[in-house]
Amino acid sequence: MIFYEDALMQVKQTWWGPWRVVNKSTGATIAPELILQERMGFVWKKIRTNRDLEPGFRKFCEDVLMQTFGLAAMEPNSMVGFMFAQTEPDRLAVSIIEEATERMKLVNGEGEAGWTASLRPENYR
Repeated sequence: MIFYEDALMQVKQTWWGPWRVVNKSTGATIAPELILQERMGFVWKKIRTNRDLEPGFRKFCEDVLMQTFGLAAMEPNSMVGFMFAQTEPDRLAVSIIEEATERMKLVNGEGEAGWTASLRPENYR
């Protein structure tokens, strides 16, 4: 089942199987590290069960999570990969929701482009 797809990647999972990320530029199918798959499961559940979020915004948060997971799987040694692997699921879920909020502000013309406070590289050293 495909959960997220854009011009760069496709994030999918089989029924009760492992996550897979397809890098569309190379055609390679990536099996993310086990720690990334575990974090994905925990954080996804936290976002999906968060009843404080409106249903449409919750779906947007899931898309941000899937995109972040895909980037972390494609480049596990990058800042996004490090953040995804090292951050506790509760804090990572909050960071994803904050990132989605900032992206939504950009869409509505209220925010500034660039890193949001929760995903700044200096917060993950």
